[in-house]
Formats: sequence, C-alpha cells, structure tokens
Amino acid sequence: MSTITLSCLVVGENPYENAFEVDIEINKSISKLKDAIKEKKAPEFDNFATDKLKLWKVDISFEEENKKLELVNTKINVNIKDELGGEELPPLSKISKHFPSQPADEHIHIIVQRPVETKEVHCTATYG
Repeated sequence: MSTITLSCLVVGENPYENAFEVDIEINKSISKLKDAIKEKKAPEFDNFATDKLKLWKVDISFEEENKKLELVNTKINVNIKDELGGEELPPLSKISKHFPSQPADEHIHIIVQRPVETKEVHCTATYG
C-alpha cells in the first residue's frame, strides 16, 4: 500500500501556526481521510459527526508569498471554490483519484471546512 502525506488547514486558522499533516493510504476513501483528520484534531472536533466535515482539494504554496496564502491567512469567509480554486472532495471517492502520487512539499493540499455551529436563542421583546 502506498501512503501519502497531506498538509491540511482548517478554514479560519492561521496557516503558519495551525497547518497539520495527515498520513493516509491512497487506496482509502475521502471518508477515511475525514476520520483521520477528525482524530488528529481531537478534542477540538469531538462535538460533531465526521460526515459533517467538508474537505476541499487545493494547492497553496508556502514557499513564497502568494494571493491564495494571503486569503487563507486574512479572510475569515473565503470562498474556497472561487478564490482558492478548491475542488470539493466527495466522501466515497478514493484518495488516489485526487492524489495519485505524493503532492508537493510545503503546500496546503486540503482545506477542512467544519460544520456551521448553531445555537437556539430565545428572546422576549417588549414594546411600548
């Protein structure tokens, strides 16, 4: 089995401080990659199901300053598809379909989008 190392970053986190790597066999599914990422990010990711994560394939270099790296580092609500050239990875597709060989070092390969957290809020308004 061939194993690759993917550099990952959670949306909204600093790429210089919070990027992390995950080793995974290329014959595994994207769903298994989600499992590995969730395990790596425990306990931060403990409060939601793995299937709620969205993974995006990107190619963002750390080797020199560039627009994509600047967007990831400064923009909270970056549009991963349009602004970063991201491709959403379907959970049942194989890693080998998207990464047939080891991708470039010092690049972000996966952007992790966690589920939107919602809270129910009750309030009372008094008029007049």
